[in-house]
Amino acid sequence: MESRMLMLFVFFLFSYSVLACDTGEEIRKIHEILKQQQSQILKLQNENKVLRKNVDISNKINSTVEQTNLTPEDSEGKAVLQKRVEYPKQSTHNKALQDKGAVPASEPQIVAFSAYMSTSEHNPSSHHQLVFDVVQTNIGNAYNKYTGAFVAPVSGVYVFAWTIYTGDNGKTFFNIIVNNSVYGSTFGETDNGCCDYDSDSGTIVVSLNQGDTVYIRSSRQASTEVPSNDSFGGKTTFAGWKLN
Repeated sequence: MESRMLMLFVFFLFSYSVLACDTGEEIRKIHEILKQQQSQILKLQNENKVLRKNVDISNKINSTVEQTNLTPEDSEGKAVLQKRVEYPKQSTHNKALQDKGAVPASEPQIVAFSAYMSTSEHNPSSHHQLVFDVVQTNIGNAYNKYTGAFVAPVSGVYVFAWTIYTGDNGKTFFNIIVNNSVYGSTFGETDNGCCDYDSDSGTIVVSLNQGDTVYIRSSRQASTEVPSNDSFGGKTTFAGWKLN
């Protein structure tokens, strides 16, 4: 009887020990599983952040493509689209400046004028500016018939031509002035005979900046008139035009 009781005691003790060992092992396994799950959760969270960032970039690119009529198959590829995202307003900047007149159009502006004096000038003094008051052509409205001066509306290369008549028995001296500098000259001289007239012409090609002024001015006192009328049959003229 006692031996049987002892055997039962030993059996229960053994079973308890085995159960305790199994429980400890299970707890250890559960801890390992929890660690693995925590690591996977962190990994998924990081991947989620990356995906959300990529989605934001994709949305920006798609929005820019819609605004600029580009497609993802653009020849420059993704780099072009990303550049558009970084500088979305750059492509329209020059157009806005052109609309305001700050950037010149690709087509050159036409500028040309032609004018003559309606009456003669009698013995013009030194530094006397001729006024060609009858305007035949004035494309661009750059010539002023009240002052006789041409003011360049745009920068470029211009051609100027002039013809000055000299009356009986005398001399005339004229320069073409660009701003305050002499760019060309004409000299007229006639004999003592009756109705002896002389005409002298000049031409220059000059590069002008916007706002530069061109006009005809005497370089010294004339000893005769500068004829220009219908009865005389000849006209003193001034003309100019833009080459490019």
